[in-house]
Amino acid sequence: MNALRRIHRSLVPGGTLVDVHPSEPALRAEAGDRVLGSFDGSQFFADVATAAGHIDGTGLWEREAEARFDVIQRCESGEEALEYVLGYGGYTVPDELERSVLAAASRIDVREFAVVRRFRAR
Repeated sequence: MNALRRIHRSLVPGGTLVDVHPSEPALRAEAGDRVLGSFDGSQFFADVATAAGHIDGTGLWEREAEARFDVIQRCESGEEALEYVLGYGGYTVPDELERSVLAAASRIDVREFAVVRRFRAR
């Protein structure tokens, strides 16, 4: 919360804050055009919701726009995909999905859903 107040003070009057963060649904593993499954991001999204709520809750910003998009991380192996997902913190890997990811004969794409929001300083 203090960081948001410092950012607000550092902007010119009416300045813009851009917030980009992951959004639900959770990270998903794909191999070719097959969806292998979704990772469990319940703890991760609880943390994201708390942080994102701070911007709205300060009263310092007015939300002007929001857009959603996908980000794809291409991994050369199942091990690399699991390492990438677990590096987020707050994610766990269901046993069946872990077996599918490790058994995949092709590259694994980890699809992330994200949101970008633009706020104007009040």
